[in-house]
Amino acid sequence: MRRLLTIPTRERLERVLKYVFDENEFLAPNGIRSLSRAYYKKPYHLRFDDSEYCIDYEPAESRTGMFGGNSNWRDRSGCR
Repeated sequence: MRRLLTIPTRERLERVLKYVFDENEFLAPNGIRSLSRAYYKKPYHLRFDDSEYCIDYEPAESRTGMFGGNSNWRDRSGCR
């Protein structure tokens, strides 16, 4: 078994925490989001072969039952 331990520099840690504690990114009223809220206004699109895939932030209940009905991220075709 191998283990990896990394200790970031102070500058790198401050840069990461800036995003973690930003309410427009990962900080939410009930904890830390698994996907940045920045994807709410600007979803990530990927074209592969003849299909388009999209990941966006969707608060609260899902529009589909694909992920159990309640998840903060989506992978689907035809984002907003």
